[in-house]
Amino acid sequence: MRPTGAQPLLWTTGLMALEAYTLKAAVEGRIAGETGEEIRMRAARAYAKYQRIGLAAGEKLFVSGW
Repeated sequence: MRPTGAQPLLWTTGLMALEAYTLKAAVEGRIAGETGEEIRMRAARAYAKYQRIGLAAGEKLFVSGW
């Protein structure tokens, strides 16, 4: 992807299927003009909420950018 000049907005640190609530959070952040880090945190909060895990664990699952 790097040779194309693409900038990844949000991806995971492991193999996992992104649930709709995570994608919804990311899209809402993008529409609101948030930074990649803010969008990453939105996704982490949504994932932590619905999977009933701690926020710190959710934060480790997502990255933004290279």
